[in-house]
Amino acid sequence: MHRILKYGLPFFLITQLISCSSDEVKYQPSNNSDEIKVTAGVAKTDPWGFPLITQQEIMRKINAKEEVFILDVRSEGEFQQGHIPGAVNIPIGAIKARLAELEKYKNKEITAICYSGGRTVATLRMLKSIGFTNLKHIEGDMQAWYSAKLPLD
Repeated sequence: MHRILKYGLPFFLITQLISCSSDEVKYQPSNNSDEIKVTAGVAKTDPWGFPLITQQEIMRKINAKEEVFILDVRSEGEFQQGHIPGAVNIPIGAIKARLAELEKYKNKEITAICYSGGRTVATLRMLKSIGFTNLKHIEGDMQAWYSAKLPLD
């Protein structure tokens, strides 16, 4: 497993970063608030199979002071321009070096976000490959959060 992290992870992250840019929209959620989020008992997922969590559900958890770990994988500069209240910033390029910080969440829900989805998916795929199981993707990422004018820190 150490060899996978040492050799495979950098290659994987580089290929994922090359395939997306923050200017490119990878996924655009519906703006229809009446959209059905569950069909036939199956939770809505992103195009890569990760469960989506709505912005409203994140805000409900924050307001109810429920335990929620929001992993913001954008750059430090992007994070400082505005982020979801309580989010933790670990830029995608630092995930490997800071993996020990994430170990305590290995069996808990990790909800990830970036600007448009590419870095989120790359991070979730990497975490899944090393045994993390309860991974979620915030629907629409920060692009939609900004558009909805939801609270920022």
